[in-house]
Amino acid sequence: IEMAKRRVAWVLLVPAGVTFGCGVWQLNRMQWKNDLIDLRVRTLNKPVISATSQDMLRGGDSADSNLEYRRLKVTGVFDHTNEMCVGPRSRPGKCESQAPGGTAPSGYTLVTPLNLKDGGTILINRGWVPTKLKDKSLRPETLPLGTVTVDAVVRPVDQPGLFVPQNSPPTTWFSIIPSEMATAAHIPNPSSIICADIVADSNEFDVNHLPVPKPISEYSQFRTMPSMHITYAGTWFALSACSVIISVLAARR
Repeated sequence: IEMAKRRVAWVLLVPAGVTFGCGVWQLNRMQWKNDLIDLRVRTLNKPVISATSQDMLRGGDSADSNLEYRRLKVTGVFDHTNEMCVGPRSRPGKCESQAPGGTAPSGYTLVTPLNLKDGGTILINRGWVPTKLKDKSLRPETLPLGTVTVDAVVRPVDQPGLFVPQNSPPTTWFSIIPSEMATAAHIPNPSSIICADIVADSNEFDVNHLPVPKPISEYSQFRTMPSMHITYAGTWFALSACSVIISVLAARR
């Protein structure tokens, strides 16, 4: 009987070890995310790169770490004929009015080639518009003409998840893949093309401005912030402790 009790106790220690390991993993995730946020903030605080030609920029689908999350001020003319709508995607930011079923209104992210003033092209994510305005002929006010200067942040290449469909150029886009988009827009040297998000110097999404730009504060935000990893770790450690207690009690019965 005593031997059986000990075996049961040892078996109960297995989940204790597993849950303890999960707690340690969450702490490691917290540290990794803190380091990532720190790196992004330091990169965003580097001097703004002012560019009027592609020669002044570097990048491509290799996601040059020296350019990712760098702030740009670029001057050129938008090529609205090659505008690409990526989505559908939910409206960013807090949503006061909900669509049927309690979900945020659906829409599309607009990616438009910007022909730089002194040569070359980059892709610009201009922001979000609702589905009803996907057709650009219905929103002429969102199509600036002539030379423009925009503030933007170089974005990393999207890494589509397992259940995200593949892009179907030139009309259907689910992910922002600069080389594929540049090819569809007939931009020379597509593998060297980067994409940058137009940003607003604010902490909130301005949903009254179309397309809705991304606030600069969003680049240091994650769906799961570091503080949540502490909560998760605490939960796992608590479960581990409970397993140990149950194991001890089982051995003493």
